Amino acid sequence: MLRWEEKEDIDVLITKTEKAVATFRVQEAISAQDIRDKLQEKILILWIYHDWALEGEVLSYTDINAAIDPNIISDNSLISSYEEVCRFYELCKEAIKIAAQPAREINCDLILELYAKLSATTEETTNVYRGENPLHRVYYHDISSPDKIARRIDELDTWLREEASMLRSIHQVVEFHRRFMYIYPWKKHNGRIARLVSNIMLLRFRYPIAVLHSIDRQRYYEALRTNDSKLLFLYLECLETSAQSSISIYKEAGILRREQHNN
Repeated sequence: MLRWEEKEDIDVLITKTEKAVATFRVQEAISAQDIRDKLQEKILILWIYHDWALEGEVLSYTDINAAIDPNIISDNSLISSYEEVCRFYELCKEAIKIAAQPAREINCDLILELYAKLSATTEETTNVYRGENPLHRVYYHDISSPDKIARRIDELDTWLREEASMLRSIHQVVEFHRRFMYIYPWKKHNGRIARLVSNIMLLRFRYPIAVLHSIDRQRYYEALRTNDSKLLFLYLECLETSAQSSISIYKEAGILRREQHNN
């Protein structure tokens, strides 16, 4: 994970990130499909690991593999947790497909659909929002009072449909993430849905997947509590890290394949 000084000029960091992403796009385009598929699978495992850790639950590679591999017999005591991991894994793969469908609008209908699948509820019940402010929760930022959630979901939907496109791509992602987490419509899965939809937006803008690392958990929580550039800064850092790592993997895989071919 890259580490930047937060006093650095944000416009300079955006330019730096865009340069790394541009190189990533070129390298991805010239890499074989099977190499791209293998990298995507590794990223999904990392995504699950760090996403669970951001929510305060650490999973091992063995846990994740047991959850997503149907050939592995799972410990019965962990079945419930594994089912949730498996649903998220499948939803991440679906998110990648959605991002590749330009006609599919990113709006609150999509958000409700994703939440229904992640929480294993029916879509008709997803607009039954939390009825109280939870006393104990992972995040510490201010959230909407229950009586304002429905209205703010409607406002978010209007913003996504009519106003978001006026912002620069990365700013759209960060602003969506901040707005949704302030609404915090359900008792559970709010952060997970925010990061999932944010990555759909990023992929549609041809960015790599941004995995918010567990080591930055407190930075992430603090970023949600402020209205300054902390969340944007964190996303830029994640994107450059993801781009640079992917570039290295693509290049190494390409060199290895050429060597095998020559031999």
